[in-house]
Amino acid sequence: MEDFRIESDRWGSNFYYPAATGAAILNRIGYDADEFLVSYENRDMSLTEAQRAFANSLLRMLRGGASARFEPFTFCG
Repeated sequence: MEDFRIESDRWGSNFYYPAATGAAILNRIGYDADEFLVSYENRDMSLTEAQRAFANSLLRMLRGGASARFEPFTFCG
């Protein structure tokens, strides 16, 4: 069985989507990636925690808080 399928929409555009087995594999990969240890703001944390901290930092900066300190997030895998 193929992990991905190709279908055409009503306008003839092709798109790929995962078959049931492919979706399960992609979900497992995503859950594992969420737990990768990364370094952000000078401490180690999971990728999910770092993304949340990054989003909060960006939101504070956009709201213009005087004490906002924005730290960009870069992932080097």
